[in-house]
Amino acid sequence: MIKVVSKGNLIIAASIFCFFLIFLFSWLVNGGAWVWGLYSEVDGQLAAWLSKFLIGWGKPFDMSTINPFQGMGSIFMPMNPWWNPGALVLGFSSNTLINFTISYSIYWVEIFLATFFLAKTIGLNKIESILAAEIYVLFFFPPFSAYFQAIPFFSLAPMYAHWMAIISVMTIAYIKLGEYGTFYNILLVFFLVVASFLLALTAGAYFIPYVPVYALLVFGFFLYKINRQHLFWKIGAISLVACLFLIMHGYHYYTDTFKYISAAADMPNNKISFSMPKAWNNHAHVLFAPPIFFIYFHVVALLGGLVGLFSQHGKYRWIAVSFLLIALIPDGVAFVLENGIVSGGSISQINNYYYLWAAYPIYCVFAIIFVSFLWRQVVRLKCVLVRNFSINLAQPIFIKSWNTLFPFIILLIPLIIPVLAIKIWLDTFANNSESLKVPNKTPIVDYLEKQTALKPGVIFRGTTVTYLASQNSPLRQLFESSDADHHFNPNKYILAREFLNKRFGNRHMFSDLWNFNIPTLEEYGHLISLPIYVFFKAMLAEKDDVYNRHFLNVYKLNLKVLKALGVRYIISDKALHGTDLSLVMIQRMQGSAAAAYVDYNVSISAKRAFDELQKKYKINDVISSSVFRAEFKNKLNKIHPHMQQENEKTATYLESAINSALGANQQANWSYADLEKIKSYFNIVMFTWMASPPLYLYEIKNANLGTYNPTNIIRENSAKEIFLQLSRPNFSFDKSVIVQNVLPKNIVNQLVKAKNSEMRFGRNVIRVKAESAGWSLLLLPLQYSHCFSVTEVQRSPSTEPTTRLIRANLIHSALLFKGKLDAKLNFNFGIGSNVHCRQQDINDMKELGIITSV
Repeated sequence: MIKVVSKGNLIIAASIFCFFLIFLFSWLVNGGAWVWGLYSEVDGQLAAWLSKFLIGWGKPFDMSTINPFQGMGSIFMPMNPWWNPGALVLGFSSNTLINFTISYSIYWVEIFLATFFLAKTIGLNKIESILAAEIYVLFFFPPFSAYFQAIPFFSLAPMYAHWMAIISVMTIAYIKLGEYGTFYNILLVFFLVVASFLLALTAGAYFIPYVPVYALLVFGFFLYKINRQHLFWKIGAISLVACLFLIMHGYHYYTDTFKYISAAADMPNNKISFSMPKAWNNHAHVLFAPPIFFIYFHVVALLGGLVGLFSQHGKYRWIAVSFLLIALIPDGVAFVLENGIVSGGSISQINNYYYLWAAYPIYCVFAIIFVSFLWRQVVRLKCVLVRNFSINLAQPIFIKSWNTLFPFIILLIPLIIPVLAIKIWLDTFANNSESLKVPNKTPIVDYLEKQTALKPGVIFRGTTVTYLASQNSPLRQLFESSDADHHFNPNKYILAREFLNKRFGNRHMFSDLWNFNIPTLEEYGHLISLPIYVFFKAMLAEKDDVYNRHFLNVYKLNLKVLKALGVRYIISDKALHGTDLSLVMIQRMQGSAAAAYVDYNVSISAKRAFDELQKKYKINDVISSSVFRAEFKNKLNKIHPHMQQENEKTATYLESAINSALGANQQANWSYADLEKIKSYFNIVMFTWMASPPLYLYEIKNANLGTYNPTNIIRENSAKEIFLQLSRPNFSFDKSVIVQNVLPKNIVNQLVKAKNSEMRFGRNVIRVKAESAGWSLLLLPLQYSHCFSVTEVQRSPSTEPTTRLIRANLIHSALLFKGKLDAKLNFNFGIGSNVHCRQQDINDMKELGIITSV
């Protein structure tokens, strides 16, 4: 007999569909809505690029994939897209907006359904569960997340929706385990094992913050009802997953991954002090941090937890206990770390906001529990009025049932959303479409693509660096805040890259080059290796320059080092000089009328005038923008008295920048509390439209393309000594190499130059060819790792292998071979697969003195 769908369910389904259509329409009409758009800003574009390129360069079961586009063959962040449909569609060749919209549609459906079923499992009825799912996507999914000022996680990294959906469904399956017959329980156990593997495969270490959150939720169900039969299945399932995790060395995979990345170099080492205010000051006590809407939201959810805690229903009571403990996790982590109770380790590398983000579906459930509680009080009040005072209010005012009220609310939400959309469009999104704007193919990018673009199997032709830290360079002067601010830091590169983006439509670094298959030495991500991070700080930066552990840029131009690392081209905002450099082109901004009448010197003078005014006024002074503009113009006239007309236009730009930065049109007064924001905005506006420093592209002669083959072997076991040797003026990477290993003397004394060497990147493999009249050592522009294995393509099985890969110059891979070389370097590191190789890399760092204990 066919079951007829009820009219009420059809109405609800239609309402949800209309709800989704409004999101779909907003993505198609305005998907590039600044930071709350689709794959927005640098992080979002990186996430999209990673998903797309992992399909082309990785394999379905790879947990660690070599990334030939950054950091001398670093590894891609572990977000395998093959098992994530929302990421897989980014590999389609259709329009970017269409791909992004399909991707977000998949993520929206996944997280909506996961939140709905999680709410149902906790104990909410159907209508309440739908509303919990709706407020979740409304608050946190673009573009409406902008209205509520949510942290734009789903705009910058929407794959979190997929991971959250997986772990939510796993939680539901685990809670239900034991309630069915043997066959279905076995199916649930099988599902948990497979889902655990898929989560590890698609999320890498990014799912770690979800574990304590959902483990506590499951703990609440344990406390509510302990059934011996259920307990057998639950303990059996978790034991099976844990055993497989340990047998396949999953623990070593994650811990060794964290130990070998750049963040391990900056581990805190605090003394135990037990000071909660200290932790709160440093971590902003996330539950009650702005924006104000989410403070209210957190309070409502916590009140829902208290309602559940004092509920007569035991199930709600114990789950509420779990939720209140979950709410304490972010500040608990801050307390533990800041007071030295746990020092170092992987936990210190996870921002405590991630724990809050992982718990938001549960927050939505308990927010609805509180609203449901309030509604029940309204219904109860109606009954009291009728019984005690014979007041019979009209039925439309007091509806008897919570279930009859909520279909009307669900129908109202799609009607309210367009109002929010219009407001967002007018207030926030107009003329902001950065996330969907494909980086321009500037003349420099076009040339680099033709000369260096990488595809699987294509010969490696060198990498590019973008060098904006030269002394007295235009952009460095622009973004240095004072005369004493001579040391470079990541913020200056961030401001510089955004300036280049506004000026040329391309940042000329990171994913704006990688999208054109242009490899770079620069690196951006969470898996920058410890040795290359230390190498950059020692050899490509000045003593007091500051590096960010999540992205590497060149702060000091050391051509000898850059050549050895495989750098063939340099993009710079200043003319460079050197016998090893040849100028390829100068790229200027086209079509700016302002650039014709205001030169670079006027722009620097404007910056000086702005700095003088900054010193004059106190931080709490309030001044009219027109008065400030007049003073600014007078100071410019003193610096450049012969350019008063240009100074007037410059001052006008400043006033416009003030109003734009403050988010008000012709605002009468403004506070200097906003000075830094205004100054940053003004600098970019001025340099974008008024100054005209060009970009220069240089080629470095004789760069190492896998063609260096030194014959002089130097042995050192200390990173300090290695850096001293490499820094000597007479040290040549093409002639000498520093190794840790002891090589046989008969080989060391017989090293000769090789010829016809080349290297090609493939899917997690590098193929190297060369010829030699005897023993030779190829210095490859490739990060060394014990996770590489060497396979000689043409070696007879009956002969002994003659090819050997060793660490050189702390970070290089050096390939020792004899005669004709045709070898594949296969990279393999993952759970259950060559997992101990990373520990060998860590041991190397200990022997070199880079880390004393991890």
